[in-house]
Amino acid sequence: MPMKSTRNLLLLLCLSALILGCATHADRMEAVLQAYEAGDYGQTSTLLRKLEQEDAGNSHVYRLDRGIAELALGRPKEALKALRAARDRMDDLTVENYSSWFGAVLTDDTALDYPGEDYEQILVRALLALADLMADKGDADAFALQVLERQQEIMETFEDDQGNHPKQNYKLVGFGSYLRGILNENDPMTVDVAKREFKRLVSLEPEFEFGAADLERVTSGRHSEPGNGVVHVLALVGLGPIKVEVEEMISAQALAIAQAAWNIHRDRIAFPNLQAIKIPALSYHTDNPTGVEVLVDGHPVGSTATVTDVNEIARQQFESMKAWIVARAVLRRVFKITVTEAAKEAARQARGKKKPNPWVNLGIDLVGNIWTGLERADTRCWAMLPASFQALRIEVPEGDHTLTLHAALHGRKVGQAQSVRLRVRNGFNTYVISLVPTLRGGPPPLTSEPEEEKAPEGIEP
Repeated sequence: MPMKSTRNLLLLLCLSALILGCATHADRMEAVLQAYEAGDYGQTSTLLRKLEQEDAGNSHVYRLDRGIAELALGRPKEALKALRAARDRMDDLTVENYSSWFGAVLTDDTALDYPGEDYEQILVRALLALADLMADKGDADAFALQVLERQQEIMETFEDDQGNHPKQNYKLVGFGSYLRGILNENDPMTVDVAKREFKRLVSLEPEFEFGAADLERVTSGRHSEPGNGVVHVLALVGLGPIKVEVEEMISAQALAIAQAAWNIHRDRIAFPNLQAIKIPALSYHTDNPTGVEVLVDGHPVGSTATVTDVNEIARQQFESMKAWIVARAVLRRVFKITVTEAAKEAARQARGKKKPNPWVNLGIDLVGNIWTGLERADTRCWAMLPASFQALRIEVPEGDHTLTLHAALHGRKVGQAQSVRLRVRNGFNTYVISLVPTLRGGPPPLTSEPEEEKAPEGIEP
């Protein structure tokens, strides 16, 4: 192999080492998360907008988080715009083909475009539905429908060479069905949709304590008593999982998957022996609130219950795909070893019959070790995704009311109260969205039916 090829291989090693030495997603997000957890939502949004410009290739990842920040700032239209852009970009980047999924990891995952984890692709639709509900754009039901549609599409992808479909083990998310149920139950023309969705909800989320009552109400009851309306509290509670780098032992299953993929893409080049590898794993917050205590006009009316546990959904999906995740990391390491050895071989051939130069091999080994040592797992993620989607349905007399929410820890109120004035109409729903990311509480709730502003005295309304 000519000397030019040797130099190119060495350049590839050096450039890769430099790239891998750059700041991680977690580093960039540290100040953002500190601001968000401290309740400084304006600073959170500002920092995220700056990151969208500085790290344009990952702008859609930051837009996921900014969608949450905009909701916290009471700007649902801005949240809708950010979340929609993130969803569209993730859809464009989704790799549906099993072979391509492995073929793309022969460099480094952090250098690739990030399509989002499967649970992120699913739950962005749920957040879009909530943002649309507050922005009154009329597409909340369509976004809620996408929650189920998207997860069914994802579960049908990724058939490996042995005919396995690991994503078919995923637990279906029921929050979209819950939203469709409450959005359609107070209209006689769409009540059958509500029945179907609540029936599905009971099947998908059997631990949701209000599911059976919801189904019973739309089947044989009525929306509300005459003179009453309904307030639906939709709470985004806690902070969901983030990704961290861990050292993982290579299982026989993961090794077999990696070897099969390597043979397909590298023409059966020898496969090195490896014991452990770096992969992205999930880390969970241990100090999340567990729910929200709700008061109407100062009187306790109940606590929210979990419809969808995001931590559990993410954990179950990670476990279903873990062997393939490890296999991707194995391929990444094998590629680096192979390139390093190829550079040494190219250097040897370039010298022809001359005696090998030990310093060249030493230099290549040194750069190769740096390349491998600086390797980082891809820890990009939706860092401000809530840990759970919770709900509480309250029937109250029509008129104006004050709704007060407290973060709760195992039924005990903690943190600061947040209140909103809202209007309830006879026979209709009023929706309230509450972000409660920490035990200290969250921003003021948003409502689809704010109290009408009263005209100053002496002025006709």
